[in-house]
Amino acid sequence: MSNVKLMNRNYISADLLTGVTYSSQQSSAPVTNLYDRVRRSKVWRSNGYWVINSNNNGMVIRETTGGSNITVTVASGTYTSDAAFFAAVKAALDLAGDSTYTVDRDPDTLKIRITSNGVGGAGHFEIRWGTQPEMGTTLGFDTSDDSTGLLSYTADILRIHTAEWIRFDLGVSSTPQAIVLAGLRNAPIRLTDSALIKLQGNHTDTWTSPAVELTLDYDENAIAAFDDDGLHTSALRYWRLYIEDPSNPLGYIELSNIYLGETYSPERGRAQFPLDASFVDYSEVTRAESGNAFSNRRNRTQEFGFSWRFLTKEENEVLSEFVEEVGLSYPFFISLDPEAQFSSSPSKWVRIARFTQLPVHRLESPNNWIGEWNMREEI
Repeated sequence: MSNVKLMNRNYISADLLTGVTYSSQQSSAPVTNLYDRVRRSKVWRSNGYWVINSNNNGMVIRETTGGSNITVTVASGTYTSDAAFFAAVKAALDLAGDSTYTVDRDPDTLKIRITSNGVGGAGHFEIRWGTQPEMGTTLGFDTSDDSTGLLSYTADILRIHTAEWIRFDLGVSSTPQAIVLAGLRNAPIRLTDSALIKLQGNHTDTWTSPAVELTLDYDENAIAAFDDDGLHTSALRYWRLYIEDPSNPLGYIELSNIYLGETYSPERGRAQFPLDASFVDYSEVTRAESGNAFSNRRNRTQEFGFSWRFLTKEENEVLSEFVEEVGLSYPFFISLDPEAQFSSSPSKWVRIARFTQLPVHRLESPNNWIGEWNMREEI
């Protein structure tokens, strides 16, 4: 089998990071849940991030039939939640017009909704998108037609943000060899296949023109990129994950773990076939006297194992040090098919795993070690 990539040093760690900033987070699902060795079941979840400036902060409304246009200007700024952004839009509408407005989401579709109480305009409210369409595009309205004839208008397209990002300050310039984004074990990653996902890197904490910008391909199992020579030609201190997924039907984006760091593959030693892989289902199935089966459905995962062969003494020492560090206590990232020799994509066999038993390494002859590794994917 193609040589395994062991991800043995994750920069996304509380011990290594100098600082982290982010676009938004839900208080119950903070960015720190993405750190190394945090349980996979703990996630980061976005809360809505909106960048409003002179290019998209205006709209035009009317509050009387055949009346004059009223220009509404939303305060420019960055809003780190739906609540803050909707409050700013409402404040701008209330200030410009005589009616009182509500800005929220339709509970069924999650699309943004603007409602007028109609009092100031004698029961009339319309939005003239043709005059100033940019805010409508941000909110998800089809701006080819004005919104007329109602007191409440719901956007045509779901919009949950302008973008989301997480910025990592590594403290020192570094050249990571791998980036992996993971979600929960028994569900697809909570991004859509139309999401724009980028890893950016720069010498300074400025992102108008980063030194490197790598677009990552979506895969529902894991989103990954590897390069033994490094993801960039030179070491960089600042790295940023940037995601645009404005029409995500969940109303948020979510990740469980991020790996950004180094990889290790022995040069002489190789992981050998066969690769043992078996599924584990923790569901409980009981049978009544009638023979009918009743299932208490629980999580599923996978166990897998392989043998290292022809390891040099130096390679064995690196692997043994890694085993001693993680033991049975800590999960780790591993790529079992980085060259897609037996699967359709390198991402298919990227795993967050934990040893089921401590590996046994045996010296077969001078400078010739073998090792037996057995793991279970984390839930």
